[in-house]
Amino acid sequence: MNETKYFQDLFLTFIYLKSIWFFCLNILNYNKINSTSEIPEIAKPFITPKDNKKAIEYNSFRLKWDPPIYVYNILVLIFWTLLGGLDSLDFLIHQITKMEMLNSLLFIGSFFIINYFLSLPIQLFNTFKVEKKFGFNNTTVKLFFKDQIKAFGISILIGLPIIYLVLYFVKIFPTNWWLYSFIFITLFQFLLIWIYPTFIAPLFNKFSKIDDNELKIQIEQLLKKLNFNSSGIFVMDASKRSNHSNAYFTGFGSSKKIVLYDTLINSLSQSELLAVLAHELGHFKKNHVIKNLIQGIIFSFFSFYLLSLLLKQPTFFNAHDVTRLSTTKGIILYFLVFDVYTFWTTPIFNYISRKYEFEADNFASKYSDKEKLISALFKLQKENSGILNPHPLYALNYYSHPSVVRRANALIKS
Repeated sequence: MNETKYFQDLFLTFIYLKSIWFFCLNILNYNKINSTSEIPEIAKPFITPKDNKKAIEYNSFRLKWDPPIYVYNILVLIFWTLLGGLDSLDFLIHQITKMEMLNSLLFIGSFFIINYFLSLPIQLFNTFKVEKKFGFNNTTVKLFFKDQIKAFGISILIGLPIIYLVLYFVKIFPTNWWLYSFIFITLFQFLLIWIYPTFIAPLFNKFSKIDDNELKIQIEQLLKKLNFNSSGIFVMDASKRSNHSNAYFTGFGSSKKIVLYDTLINSLSQSELLAVLAHELGHFKKNHVIKNLIQGIIFSFFSFYLLSLLLKQPTFFNAHDVTRLSTTKGIILYFLVFDVYTFWTTPIFNYISRKYEFEADNFASKYSDKEKLISALFKLQKENSGILNPHPLYALNYYSHPSVVRRANALIKS
Protein backbone atom coordinates (compact mmCIF):
# COMPACT_ATOMS: atom_id res chain seq x y z
CA MET A 1 0.00 0.00 0.00
CA ASN A 2 1.52 3.36 -1.05
CA GLU A 3 1.68 6.29 1.35
CA THR A 4 -1.08 8.30 -0.36
CA LYS A 5 -3.50 5.36 -0.27
CA TYR A 6 -2.68 4.75 3.39
CA PHE A 7 -3.47 8.33 4.42
CA GLN A 8 -6.57 8.44 2.25
CA ASP A 9 -7.83 5.33 4.05
CA LEU A 10 -6.95 7.05 7.33
CA PHE A 11 -9.04 10.06 6.30
CA LEU A 12 -12.01 7.83 5.48
CA THR A 13 -11.54 5.90 8.73
CA PHE A 14 -11.73 9.10 10.76
CA ILE A 15 -14.88 10.13 8.88
CA TYR A 16 -16.42 6.73 9.72
CA LEU A 17 -15.37 6.94 13.38
CA LYS A 18 -16.69 10.47 13.75
CA SER A 19 -19.95 9.47 12.05
CA ILE A 20 -20.46 6.37 14.18
CA TRP A 21 -19.80 8.43 17.32
CA PHE A 22 -22.23 11.12 16.17
CA PHE A 23 -25.06 8.70 15.29
CA CYS A 24 -24.64 6.65 18.47
CA LEU A 25 -24.81 9.74 20.68
CA ASN A 26 -27.76 11.08 18.72
CA ILE A 27 -29.74 7.84 19.14
CA LEU A 28 -28.82 7.50 22.82
CA ASN A 29 -29.95 11.03 23.62
CA TYR A 30 -33.14 10.77 21.57
CA ASN A 31 -34.14 7.56 23.35
CA LYS A 32 -33.16 8.95 26.76
CA ILE A 33 -35.18 12.16 26.60
CA ASN A 34 -38.22 10.38 25.17
CA SER A 35 -38.18 7.62 27.77
CA THR A 36 -37.50 9.85 30.79
CA SER A 37 -40.26 12.43 31.00
CA GLU A 38 -40.28 12.58 34.80
CA ILE A 39 -39.33 15.98 36.18
CA PRO A 40 -36.60 15.84 38.87
CA GLU A 41 -37.79 16.95 42.32
CA ILE A 42 -35.46 19.94 42.34
CA ALA A 43 -36.98 21.23 39.09
CA LYS A 44 -40.69 20.79 39.96
CA PRO A 45 -41.15 24.26 41.54
CA PHE A 46 -40.03 25.85 38.26
CA ILE A 47 -40.78 23.45 35.37
CA THR A 48 -44.33 22.31 34.68
CA PRO A 49 -45.22 19.12 32.78
CA LYS A 50 -46.25 21.36 29.87
CA ASP A 51 -42.83 23.07 29.87
CA ASN A 52 -41.08 19.72 30.01
CA LYS A 53 -43.20 18.34 27.16
CA LYS A 54 -42.32 21.31 24.96
CA ALA A 55 -38.60 20.87 25.75
CA ILE A 56 -38.74 17.17 24.87
CA GLU A 57 -40.57 17.89 21.60
CA TYR A 58 -38.17 20.72 20.69
CA ASN A 59 -35.03 18.71 21.38
CA SER A 60 -36.45 15.55 19.78
CA PHE A 61 -37.24 17.51 16.62
CA ARG A 62 -33.69 18.85 16.49
CA LEU A 63 -32.24 15.40 17.13
CA LYS A 64 -34.35 13.94 14.30
CA TRP A 65 -32.98 16.47 11.85
CA ASP A 66 -29.36 16.44 13.04
CA PRO A 67 -28.48 13.21 11.12
CA PRO A 68 -29.55 14.44 7.64
CA ILE A 69 -27.83 17.78 8.31
CA TYR A 70 -24.70 15.92 9.41
CA VAL A 71 -24.75 13.73 6.27
CA TYR A 72 -25.21 16.83 4.11
CA ASN A 73 -22.14 18.47 5.70
CA ILE A 74 -20.08 15.31 5.20
CA LEU A 75 -21.12 15.25 1.53
CA VAL A 76 -20.00 18.89 1.18
CA LEU A 77 -16.63 17.93 2.70
CA ILE A 78 -16.29 14.99 0.28
CA PHE A 79 -17.29 17.25 -2.62
CA TRP A 80 -14.42 19.62 -1.85
CA THR A 81 -11.88 16.85 -1.26
CA LEU A 82 -12.38 13.35 -2.65
CA LEU A 83 -14.63 14.51 -5.52
CA GLY A 84 -12.12 17.14 -6.64
CA GLY A 85 -14.00 20.32 -5.76
CA LEU A 86 -10.89 22.24 -4.69
CA ASP A 87 -8.99 21.19 -7.83
CA SER A 88 -11.89 22.15 -10.09
CA LEU A 89 -12.26 25.57 -8.48
CA ASP A 90 -8.51 26.12 -8.76
CA PHE A 91 -8.61 25.22 -12.47
CA LEU A 92 -11.43 27.69 -13.12
CA ILE A 93 -9.64 30.51 -11.28
CA HIS A 94 -6.49 29.84 -13.30
CA GLN A 95 -8.50 30.53 -16.47
CA ILE A 96 -9.22 34.03 -15.16
CA THR A 97 -5.77 35.15 -14.04
CA LYS A 98 -2.22 33.85 -13.72
CA MET A 99 -1.19 36.53 -11.22
CA GLU A 100 -0.22 34.60 -8.09
CA MET A 101 -1.60 36.88 -5.37
CA LEU A 102 -4.79 37.78 -7.25
CA ASN A 103 -5.29 34.12 -8.10
CA SER A 104 -5.01 33.16 -4.42
CA LEU A 105 -7.43 35.86 -3.27
CA LEU A 106 -9.98 34.90 -5.94
CA PHE A 107 -9.65 31.24 -5.03
CA ILE A 108 -10.23 31.82 -1.31
CA GLY A 109 -13.03 34.34 -1.94
CA SER A 110 -14.77 31.98 -4.38
CA PHE A 111 -14.44 29.07 -1.98
CA PHE A 112 -16.09 30.97 0.87
CA ILE A 113 -18.89 32.29 -1.35
CA ILE A 114 -19.68 28.78 -2.67
CA ASN A 115 -19.45 27.32 0.83
CA TYR A 116 -21.77 30.03 2.10
CA PHE A 117 -24.46 29.12 -0.43
CA LEU A 118 -23.99 25.44 0.36
CA SER A 119 -24.63 26.16 4.07
CA LEU A 120 -27.52 28.58 3.44
CA PRO A 121 -30.27 25.90 3.24
CA ILE A 122 -29.33 24.66 6.73
CA GLN A 123 -29.37 28.19 8.16
CA LEU A 124 -32.80 28.81 6.61
CA PHE A 125 -34.11 25.49 7.89
CA ASN A 126 -32.90 26.10 11.46
CA THR A 127 -34.27 29.64 11.54
CA PHE A 128 -37.60 29.32 9.76
CA LYS A 129 -38.46 25.68 10.39
CA VAL A 130 -37.03 24.54 13.72
CA GLU A 131 -36.97 27.80 15.70
CA LYS A 132 -40.23 29.10 14.23
CA LYS A 133 -42.07 25.81 14.84
CA PHE A 134 -41.42 26.11 18.58
CA GLY A 135 -42.03 29.84 18.89
CA PHE A 136 -38.42 31.02 19.23
CA ASN A 137 -37.87 32.76 15.91
CA ASN A 138 -38.89 36.40 15.44
CA THR A 139 -36.63 36.99 12.42
CA THR A 140 -38.31 37.97 9.18
CA VAL A 141 -36.96 36.79 5.83
CA LYS A 142 -36.01 40.40 5.08
CA LEU A 143 -34.09 40.79 8.34
CA PHE A 144 -32.42 37.39 7.87
CA PHE A 145 -30.96 38.33 4.49
CA LYS A 146 -30.14 41.84 5.66
CA ASP A 147 -28.04 40.27 8.43
CA GLN A 148 -26.42 37.92 5.91
CA ILE A 149 -25.43 40.80 3.62
CA LYS A 150 -23.96 42.77 6.54
CA ALA A 151 -22.03 39.73 7.79
CA PHE A 152 -20.72 39.02 4.29
CA GLY A 153 -19.59 42.64 3.86
CA ILE A 154 -17.79 42.61 7.23
CA SER A 155 -16.11 39.31 6.33
CA ILE A 156 -14.80 40.81 3.09
CA LEU A 157 -13.70 44.03 4.78
CA ILE A 158 -11.83 42.22 7.55
CA GLY A 159 -11.01 38.87 5.96
CA LEU A 160 -9.40 39.90 2.67
CA PRO A 161 -6.65 42.07 4.22
CA ILE A 162 -5.87 39.28 6.72
CA ILE A 163 -5.68 36.67 3.96
CA TYR A 164 -3.55 38.97 1.82
CA LEU A 165 -1.09 39.56 4.65
CA VAL A 166 -0.81 35.84 5.46
CA LEU A 167 -0.12 35.06 1.79
CA TYR A 168 2.42 37.90 1.76
CA PHE A 169 4.17 36.34 4.77
CA VAL A 170 4.27 33.02 2.90
CA LYS A 171 5.96 34.76 -0.02
CA ILE A 172 8.61 36.75 1.87
CA PHE A 173 9.16 34.38 4.83
CA PRO A 174 8.95 30.90 3.23
CA THR A 175 10.31 29.16 6.34
CA ASN A 176 8.79 31.11 9.25
CA TRP A 177 5.64 32.51 7.62
CA TRP A 178 3.49 30.51 10.03
CA LEU A 179 5.07 32.20 13.07
CA TYR A 180 4.55 35.72 11.68
CA SER A 181 0.99 34.81 10.69
CA PHE A 182 0.30 33.44 14.18
CA ILE A 183 1.63 36.62 15.84
CA PHE A 184 -0.35 38.89 13.51
CA ILE A 185 -3.64 37.01 13.90
CA THR A 186 -3.21 36.80 17.68
CA LEU A 187 -2.69 40.58 17.90
CA PHE A 188 -5.62 41.15 15.58
CA GLN A 189 -7.86 39.04 17.82
CA PHE A 190 -7.09 41.40 20.70
CA LEU A 191 -7.98 44.33 18.44
CA LEU A 192 -11.21 42.60 17.43
CA ILE A 193 -12.22 42.30 21.10
CA TRP A 194 -12.34 46.12 21.10
CA ILE A 195 -13.70 46.56 17.56
CA TYR A 196 -16.61 44.12 17.86
CA PRO A 197 -18.70 45.77 20.62
CA THR A 198 -17.86 49.28 19.41
CA PHE A 199 -18.41 48.99 15.65
CA ILE A 200 -19.69 45.55 14.59
CA ALA A 201 -22.36 44.52 17.12
CA PRO A 202 -24.32 47.82 16.72
CA LEU A 203 -24.72 47.02 13.00
CA PHE A 204 -26.96 44.09 13.96
CA ASN A 205 -28.61 45.11 17.22
CA LYS A 206 -29.65 48.20 19.09
CA PHE A 207 -27.90 48.70 22.43
CA SER A 208 -29.58 51.13 24.81
CA LYS A 209 -28.56 52.05 28.33
CA ILE A 210 -30.65 50.37 30.97
CA ASP A 211 -33.59 52.57 31.98
CA ASP A 212 -34.53 50.71 35.17
CA ASN A 213 -32.79 52.94 37.72
CA GLU A 214 -33.35 50.58 40.64
CA LEU A 215 -31.85 47.63 38.74
CA LYS A 216 -29.01 49.83 37.50
CA ILE A 217 -28.15 50.92 41.05
CA GLN A 218 -28.16 47.32 42.29
CA ILE A 219 -25.90 46.22 39.44
CA GLU A 220 -23.50 49.09 40.07
CA GLN A 221 -23.37 48.17 43.77
CA LEU A 222 -22.51 44.58 42.83
CA LEU A 223 -19.78 45.78 40.43
CA LYS A 224 -18.35 48.07 43.11
CA LYS A 225 -18.35 45.27 45.67
CA LEU A 226 -16.35 43.08 43.26
CA ASN A 227 -14.10 45.93 42.09
CA PHE A 228 -15.19 45.41 38.49
CA ASN A 229 -14.81 48.32 36.07
CA SER A 230 -17.40 48.63 33.33
CA SER A 231 -18.08 51.26 30.69
CA GLY A 232 -21.83 50.75 30.95
CA ILE A 233 -24.85 48.48 31.30
CA PHE A 234 -26.78 47.96 28.08
CA VAL A 235 -29.96 46.24 26.96
CA MET A 236 -29.87 44.52 23.55
CA ASP A 237 -33.00 44.16 21.44
CA ALA A 238 -32.51 40.40 21.02
CA SER A 239 -36.25 39.81 20.83
CA LYS A 240 -36.44 41.11 17.27
CA ARG A 241 -34.69 37.92 16.18
CA SER A 242 -35.28 35.32 18.86
CA ASN A 243 -37.04 34.61 22.15
CA HIS A 244 -33.97 32.90 23.61
CA SER A 245 -32.44 34.68 26.62
CA ASN A 246 -28.87 35.45 27.61
CA ALA A 247 -26.46 37.97 29.15
CA TYR A 248 -22.79 38.55 28.46
CA PHE A 249 -19.80 40.79 28.97
CA THR A 250 -17.97 42.19 25.98
CA GLY A 251 -14.94 44.37 25.43
CA PHE A 252 -11.56 44.50 27.09
CA GLY A 253 -10.05 46.26 30.12
CA SER A 254 -11.96 49.33 31.27
CA SER A 255 -14.05 49.27 28.06
CA LYS A 256 -15.94 46.14 29.18
CA LYS A 257 -19.70 46.39 28.72
CA ILE A 258 -22.48 44.43 30.38
CA VAL A 259 -25.11 43.37 27.86
CA LEU A 260 -28.51 42.04 28.91
CA TYR A 261 -30.94 40.57 26.38
CA ASP A 262 -34.31 42.31 26.61
CA THR A 263 -35.83 38.81 26.75
CA LEU A 264 -33.75 38.12 29.88
CA ILE A 265 -35.00 41.26 31.64
CA ASN A 266 -38.57 40.28 30.85
CA SER A 267 -38.04 36.73 32.18
CA LEU A 268 -36.23 37.29 35.49
CA SER A 269 -36.74 39.29 38.63
CA GLN A 270 -34.15 41.85 39.70
CA SER A 271 -32.58 39.55 42.28
CA GLU A 272 -32.41 36.75 39.71
CA LEU A 273 -30.74 39.06 37.19
CA LEU A 274 -28.16 40.04 39.81
CA ALA A 275 -27.46 36.36 40.48
CA VAL A 276 -26.93 35.71 36.76
CA LEU A 277 -24.59 38.72 36.52
CA ALA A 278 -22.70 37.51 39.61
CA HIS A 279 -22.16 34.21 37.76
CA GLU A 280 -20.77 36.05 34.71
CA LEU A 281 -18.56 38.15 36.97
CA GLY A 282 -17.34 34.91 38.49
CA HIS A 283 -15.81 33.99 35.13
CA PHE A 284 -13.74 37.17 35.24
CA LYS A 285 -12.77 36.89 38.90
CA LYS A 286 -11.77 33.23 38.46
CA ASN A 287 -9.69 34.22 35.42
CA HIS A 288 -11.67 31.94 33.11
CA VAL A 289 -11.63 34.57 30.37
CA ILE A 290 -7.82 34.83 30.53
CA LYS A 291 -7.43 31.05 30.72
CA ASN A 292 -9.63 30.56 27.66
CA LEU A 293 -7.67 33.23 25.82
CA ILE A 294 -4.34 31.57 26.66
CA GLN A 295 -5.77 28.18 25.74
CA GLY A 296 -6.88 29.57 22.38
CA ILE A 297 -3.48 31.17 21.71
CA ILE A 298 -1.65 27.92 22.49
CA PHE A 299 -4.04 25.95 20.29
CA SER A 300 -3.61 28.49 17.48
CA PHE A 301 0.20 28.31 17.76
CA PHE A 302 0.31 24.54 17.33
CA SER A 303 -2.32 24.70 14.57
CA PHE A 304 -0.20 27.11 12.54
CA TYR A 305 2.92 25.05 13.18
CA LEU A 306 1.19 21.83 12.10
CA LEU A 307 -0.13 23.59 9.00
CA SER A 308 3.40 24.70 8.06
CA LEU A 309 4.59 21.07 8.28
CA LEU A 310 1.70 19.64 6.26
CA LEU A 311 2.07 22.18 3.44
CA LYS A 312 5.50 20.67 2.75
CA GLN A 313 4.03 17.18 2.37
CA PRO A 314 2.58 16.28 -1.08
CA THR A 315 0.97 13.27 0.62
CA PHE A 316 -1.25 15.61 2.64
CA PHE A 317 -2.67 17.01 -0.59
CA ASN A 318 -2.84 13.74 -2.51
CA ALA A 319 -4.46 11.81 0.34
CA HIS A 320 -7.43 14.20 0.13
CA ASP A 321 -7.47 14.11 -3.71
CA VAL A 322 -5.98 17.57 -4.18
CA THR A 323 -3.51 17.13 -7.04
CA ARG A 324 -2.58 20.70 -7.92
CA LEU A 325 -0.40 21.71 -4.96
CA SER A 326 -0.43 25.28 -3.67
CA THR A 327 -0.17 27.02 -0.32
CA THR A 328 -3.60 28.60 -0.73
CA LYS A 329 -5.32 25.27 -1.38
CA GLY A 330 -3.34 23.70 1.45
CA ILE A 331 -4.63 26.28 3.93
CA ILE A 332 -8.24 25.76 2.82
CA LEU A 333 -7.82 21.97 2.85
CA TYR A 334 -6.33 22.07 6.35
CA PHE A 335 -9.31 23.92 7.81
CA LEU A 336 -11.74 21.71 5.90
CA VAL A 337 -10.42 18.43 7.32
CA PHE A 338 -9.19 19.66 10.71
CA ASP A 339 -12.39 18.78 12.56
CA VAL A 340 -12.42 15.26 11.10
CA TYR A 341 -9.14 14.41 12.80
CA THR A 342 -9.73 16.34 16.04
CA PHE A 343 -13.41 15.61 16.83
CA TRP A 344 -12.29 13.49 19.81
CA THR A 345 -10.93 16.61 21.55
CA THR A 346 -14.42 18.14 21.89
CA PRO A 347 -15.23 16.37 25.20
CA ILE A 348 -11.92 17.59 26.65
CA PHE A 349 -12.61 21.26 25.97
CA ASN A 350 -16.23 20.92 27.06
CA TYR A 351 -15.11 19.29 30.32
CA ILE A 352 -12.94 22.34 31.05
CA SER A 353 -15.85 24.64 30.18
CA ARG A 354 -18.24 22.78 32.50
CA LYS A 355 -15.66 22.97 35.29
CA TYR A 356 -15.53 26.74 34.85
CA GLU A 357 -19.33 26.96 35.00
CA PHE A 358 -19.40 25.16 38.36
CA GLU A 359 -16.72 27.52 39.67
CA ALA A 360 -18.63 30.60 38.46
CA ASP A 361 -21.82 29.29 40.08
CA ASN A 362 -20.00 28.76 43.36
CA PHE A 363 -18.58 32.30 43.15
CA ALA A 364 -22.04 33.74 42.43
CA SER A 365 -23.53 31.96 45.45
CA LYS A 366 -21.21 33.99 47.69
CA TYR A 367 -22.14 37.38 46.23
CA SER A 368 -25.83 36.89 45.46
CA ASP A 369 -28.84 34.92 46.66
CA LYS A 370 -28.13 31.24 45.96
CA GLU A 371 -31.83 30.40 45.76
CA LYS A 372 -32.36 33.18 43.22
CA LEU A 373 -29.53 31.83 41.07
CA ILE A 374 -31.16 28.39 41.09
CA SER A 375 -34.56 29.82 40.15
CA ALA A 376 -32.92 31.94 37.41
CA LEU A 377 -31.18 28.87 35.96
CA PHE A 378 -34.45 26.95 35.79
CA LYS A 379 -36.31 29.93 34.32
CA LEU A 380 -33.67 30.22 31.59
CA GLN A 381 -33.93 26.47 31.07
CA LYS A 382 -37.67 26.89 30.62
CA GLU A 383 -37.35 29.91 28.31
CA ASN A 384 -34.81 28.12 26.10
CA SER A 385 -36.59 24.72 26.25
CA GLY A 386 -33.47 23.04 27.55
CA ILE A 387 -33.66 19.35 28.33
CA LEU A 388 -33.63 18.27 31.99
CA ASN A 389 -32.43 14.69 31.48
CA PRO A 390 -29.86 14.45 28.67
CA HIS A 391 -27.98 11.20 28.16
CA PRO A 392 -24.72 11.40 30.16
CA LEU A 393 -22.54 10.51 27.15
CA TYR A 394 -24.27 13.09 24.96
CA ALA A 395 -23.83 15.75 27.63
CA LEU A 396 -20.20 14.71 28.14
CA ASN A 397 -19.46 15.23 24.46
CA TYR A 398 -21.57 18.25 23.50
CA TYR A 399 -22.48 20.23 26.62
CA SER A 400 -20.23 23.20 27.35
CA HIS A 401 -22.43 23.88 30.40
CA PRO A 402 -23.46 21.27 32.99
CA SER A 403 -27.13 20.35 32.95
CA VAL A 404 -29.22 22.74 35.05
CA VAL A 405 -30.17 19.91 37.44
CA ARG A 406 -26.49 19.18 38.17
CA ARG A 407 -25.79 22.88 38.65
CA ALA A 408 -28.72 23.32 41.03
CA ASN A 409 -27.70 20.27 43.08
CA ALA A 410 -24.11 21.54 43.28
CA LEU A 411 -25.33 24.95 44.48
CA ILE A 412 -27.44 23.39 47.21
CA LYS A 413 -24.45 21.40 48.46
CA SER A 414 -22.09 24.42 48.36
